[in-house]
Amino acid sequence: TSDFTQITTTLAVEVTDSDTHPDGTDALRRILTKAGVALVGHDGLDAEGLPGAGHILLVEATGEETYDLVRDSVAGLGLGLVRMEQRRHHIAEVFRTEQDAARTAAVPAQAATAGAAQQKGSGRDEH
Repeated sequence: TSDFTQITTTLAVEVTDSDTHPDGTDALRRILTKAGVALVGHDGLDAEGLPGAGHILLVEATGEETYDLVRDSVAGLGLGLVRMEQRRHHIAEVFRTEQDAARTAAVPAQAATAGAAQQKGSGRDEH
């Protein structure tokens, strides 16, 4: 099970809203993007296509400086930091990867089967 929940370099960051920033998540997203921090899942999904909560930013951590930048940005915006933690893999990612591999392997097998059937149907024998 530890393989399924191993720590990644992605931080899950959740902040509060404020009177100044009614959408604290968006304000933080803009600040971090301007600072050159890579964010995961601009469409509400992370890199693996898994949904995240609407007020959680997934931030690529490149080192301790990423933690410092997030903390300082949250404080500078006057927001509350609800959580900042290293994201763990989801068990769904394991199954998605296996399903994708199985699907990819099935395509060449289906093509080979179809090709053999087509040759058999044409009456050609290759000896």
